[in-house]
Amino acid sequence: MKKSETDNHHQRSNTDIDKLLDVEDEAITAALREGWDGLDQHIHVFTPELDWFQQQIQQRQAVNRKRLVLELGLFVIIAVILLSLFISLTLWTPVIFLIIQLIAVLIVPFVLVSLLRKRVEA
Repeated sequence: MKKSETDNHHQRSNTDIDKLLDVEDEAITAALREGWDGLDQHIHVFTPELDWFQQQIQQRQAVNRKRLVLELGLFVIIAVILLSLFISLTLWTPVIFLIIQLIAVLIVPFVLVSLLRKRVEA
């Protein structure tokens, strides 16, 4: 066989295969549609009324509003606590420093005296 005859033979066989595949695809599609139609006829699907959907939306919105108010309240409370701690620490820093200095001045002599007594006794 010559090359052109071989090419023609392949083209013919490809078109035959394509036709067979198209027929098989149509048969499968038809069988699926028949099955789905049978399911639709035998199984009744209940669709709720529009009022039910609206009620569900209102309930969900109410829950979301409550959650939003709770989260915003919690955020504000935590923010106020953190800011007040920061401000109080910033403003009271000199006072805290003086208290630590006084404690150190009062405690260090007692510690030194007790250490010296232990050395003398030993």
